[in-house]
Formats: sequence, C-alpha cells, structure tokens
Amino acid sequence: MFYSKRLFGLFYLVAGLMAACNNGSSGDQAKSQDDSRYFSADRSVSILAPAKWTVKTAELPRGVKLFLQSPSEGVLDAFGEYIMINEDALADGDALADYIGFLINRPSPEFEELSVIKDSTLEISGQPARMVVFRAKHREQGGTVVLMNYFVQSGRVVYMINAGTLPSTYETWGAKLQQLCLTFRLE
Repeated sequence: MFYSKRLFGLFYLVAGLMAACNNGSSGDQAKSQDDSRYFSADRSVSILAPAKWTVKTAELPRGVKLFLQSPSEGVLDAFGEYIMINEDALADGDALADYIGFLINRPSPEFEELSVIKDSTLEISGQPARMVVFRAKHREQGGTVVLMNYFVQSGRVVYMINAGTLPSTYETWGAKLQQLCLTFRLE
C-alpha cells in the first residue's frame, strides 16, 4: 500500500503546481466573469472555479486531473489556497473505508504532526463520499496547513478532491473551499 506516500507526496506536488501558477501561468481554459465549470483533460470529472482563479487541466503529473489556485490577495497574502483533484486505484480487496483508514492511521514521516479535525460522510455527484480535514505540520518546512480531503469512489477508482489553506484563514477559507469542492462532478 502506497497510500500515505501518495497523499503526502501531494504536498510537494501542490508546492510545485503553485510555483508554476505563480510564475505567470494563466491556466489552460478561458475564464468568464462568473464561476465556470472546468473539465479534466479526459473529461472524466469537472468542478466549478471562480472567475479569477488559475485553472490547470493539462500538463499535470500522472493521476492529477485538475489544479485550481486562488489569486493573490495582495502583498500580505502568504498562501495561495488551492483545490486539486486526483485519482487513485483501490488496492485489490480494499474498500474506500480501507483507503481512508490507511491514510489516517499511517501518517507520513514528512509531517511532525498530523491530526484529524473533522471526519464526516456526505454525498458528492450522487455518490457516497467522505470528508476528512487534517491539520498537518511539515517536518522540513515547519509550516502548518489545513488539508480538506473529499473522497469519492467510482468503481475501483477513488477521486480525491484536496483543498488547502492556512490554519489562520481556515475559518473564512474553509467554507469557501468546501463550497467549491462540493461542485465536483463525475462526468
């Protein structure tokens, strides 16, 4: 089982994608004045994104379907909130609960602290889903983030809608990110 390596490897992946977005990449699809629905390159999933967000749908690492990042809110904005949708195959004989349980119970050595803030069930895109919110402190970089993870299973594939913000902005950004994550749709 490589689940924990995959989840926490996402931390580095997000950092790289955020750097690419901040270096002038304007996204891969046109933006309008209102929220727009963006589709993965293979059109298997979609999500709504606000007009000024950067959206990447192509040239993404294997398993990543979409990457969205909030625009800078000024010079004091220390973190670009993001949403990343990726997919992973369930191991033979595993159910979604096994997959999530492994992630919760086997934290990566990359993090000094990993705690579950919230764990609940819901429905997304007509499928049973589960939301797990983590607070995680990265061992090397020392920064703490709040990671909101939504898990949706379709056949033997798990779609993870991952969103991240800082603990100091979770009160405001958490609700905004959740609202966007819940627009995820299997196509």
